[in-house]
Amino acid sequence: MVRIGLFDEGGLLALPNLAIARLAGYWQRQGAEVVYNRLGQRYDRAYVSGIFPAHWPQLQTTMACLDTTQIIVGGPGYALATAQPAPWPTLPVEVEAAEPDFAFWPDWPWSLGYSYRGCPRGCEFCVVPLLEGRQVRRVAVSYRDLLRPEARVAPRGQHLVDLAPNILAAPEAELAALWREVRELGLTVDYSQGLDVRFITQAVAEELATLPIYVRWRDRSGRWQQRRRLYLALDGSALLPQFEQAARWLLGAGVKPSSVYVYILERPGEEADALARVQTVAQLRMRPYVMPLHDYQDDGLRRWVNRRYYQFVPLAQYRRRRSRRQMRLPEPGAVATGG
Repeated sequence: MVRIGLFDEGGLLALPNLAIARLAGYWQRQGAEVVYNRLGQRYDRAYVSGIFPAHWPQLQTTMACLDTTQIIVGGPGYALATAQPAPWPTLPVEVEAAEPDFAFWPDWPWSLGYSYRGCPRGCEFCVVPLLEGRQVRRVAVSYRDLLRPEARVAPRGQHLVDLAPNILAAPEAELAALWREVRELGLTVDYSQGLDVRFITQAVAEELATLPIYVRWRDRSGRWQQRRRLYLALDGSALLPQFEQAARWLLGAGVKPSSVYVYILERPGEEADALARVQTVAQLRMRPYVMPLHDYQDDGLRRWVNRRYYQFVPLAQYRRRRSRRQMRLPEPGAVATGG
C-alpha cells in the first residue's frame, strides 16, 4: 500500500488547510494510507504546505527530517519565501476536484471552500494575482456543493466559511443566487476576506444587512460561539470616499457599527495615512484592525488599535508610555527585583 505523508506548517485562525484536506481526500480514495503531520515514518510521497513566508524555517526543518522518496512543497508561504516565479504551481486538476477530508481536524465541524477564485484588483501586496490570477472565475456551482457531505442532506444550521478573495466581484445575478441559497438552506456564512467597498452599492448594502454573516469560534470551555461580523478592507486613503459611502449605506440599512471590522493595511513609511484611516473608522464607531505589510516592526500603532487602546488614550501618549516601559526593561543577565 502506498503511504502518503501530509504536513501543514502554519495554519490560519484554526481553519483546516484546504489543500491538505483535498490531498487527503484524493489519496484515500486511491486506496493509499494517509498520515498527517507525523515525522519518523517512511513515506512513498510527502506533501508539505506553507501558508505564510514566516513559516519557511519550519518548512525547512520538516523537509530535512522527512524519510521519503519524493517531497512536494507548495503554498504561498513557500513560494514567497523562496521567490518562486509566477505563475505559482497549484494542485492538479483531479486533486482540486476531490472532496476534501477534514478527518484530521476533528474539532472543526463546519464547511469550508471557495465559491470564486481570482480578483480583478491586482493589489501589489496581495498573493492572489500570483496564485489565482485577476480573472474572477466561479469554482462552485452552488453553496450546497461546498457543504460537508453530511451537511448537504440537512444543511439548516450549517456554517460555511467562503474563502473567495473578492466575493463582491462576482456577477450580480450569480451573487444574488448564492445569497438566496444561503437563506433557503438556513446557512450562516463567513466572508473572512475584507469585502471590497468599491463593489458595495446601496442594494448590496441592504442585502449584506440581512444576510446571516457570522464568525464562529470556540471559547475557553470548548463551546462554539458565533457573532455577527462584516469585514471591510480599507487599504489606502484613496479608498476613503468609497468606504465612507459604503459605510453610510450599511449603517442606513441597519448594520450595527460594532459588527463591522475594517482591515487597515499599514505600509512602512505610511503610518500617518494608516492613522487617518483608523480615525475615520473610529468616528463611524466601526472597529479598525491594523494589518502591517510583511509584518514589519510595529511602532505602536498596531497594538494601540488592535487592543482598542485608541478608545481610552491618545496615540502619542500611548507611545510615550510604551517607550518608557521599554527603557525600564532590565539589561540581559540582570535580575529584576520586585517592589
